[in-house]
Amino acid sequence: MDVGAIILAAGKSERFGSPKVLQSFLEQPYTVRILSNLRSAGIHDQNVVLVLGHKFEEFRSKLPDLGKTSIIDNPNYELGQFSSIRSGIGAMTKKAVDGALMCLVDQPHLRSETFKVVLDTGEDNPEKIIIPAYQDRGGHPVYIPKFLFKEILEYSDTSTLRDVFNEHRESIIRIPVNDPGLLKDTDYPKDLKEVESLYKQKSNASDV
Repeated sequence: MDVGAIILAAGKSERFGSPKVLQSFLEQPYTVRILSNLRSAGIHDQNVVLVLGHKFEEFRSKLPDLGKTSIIDNPNYELGQFSSIRSGIGAMTKKAVDGALMCLVDQPHLRSETFKVVLDTGEDNPEKIIIPAYQDRGGHPVYIPKFLFKEILEYSDTSTLRDVFNEHRESIIRIPVNDPGLLKDTDYPKDLKEVESLYKQKSNASDV
C-alpha cells in the first residue's frame, strides 16, 4: 500500500509574524523535520505534496532541499485551509497512492512514532479515516482514504474538512497516541519556544 502526504503551509502566518514554512524547530527547518518524520513512517518524497500560497515564488525559492517533494501553489489560500486541502488532494490524485496523511507545517514537534501509528492504522484500515488523539482530543496528521479524494474536490474552497468527515462518521477511527505535542500548534513565537523547551525536557528524560 502506497500512502502520500500533504503538508499545509499556504497561510500568511500573521500571528507568528514571519512565514512559518521558513521557520526552524531546534535549528532544523520545519519542512525538513516533517519530511524526515514522513520518511521514517515509510512515505516516499515523491508522494509528498507541500502546499504553499502566500508569496509562493518567494517562499519556494527560500526552502531547503526537500528531495522529490512536489511544491504546489494554492492561489485561493485566502479562502481558508480547506482550499489548500483541495489543492493538495488535487495533486495527490495524480500520484499512485491509496490514501494520504494531512499534516500541518506548524507541528514539526510531533513525534515520529505518531506518524507511524497513524500510517500503520491506515494501512490496516485503508477505507477508514484515521485521527490520532491525545487525552481524547484529536489532532494531526490525519489519514484520508483515497475514496474521499473525489468527494473533497467536489466541495467548495470555503468548506471545512469537518464538513466532509461529518458525512462519514461511521468511517472514523480515533487512535490514541502518546504525543502531547498533538494538541499544540506554533501560532506565535512564544508557542515555538514552549514546544522546544518541552521537547528538550522530554529528550533529557529519554521520553521522546
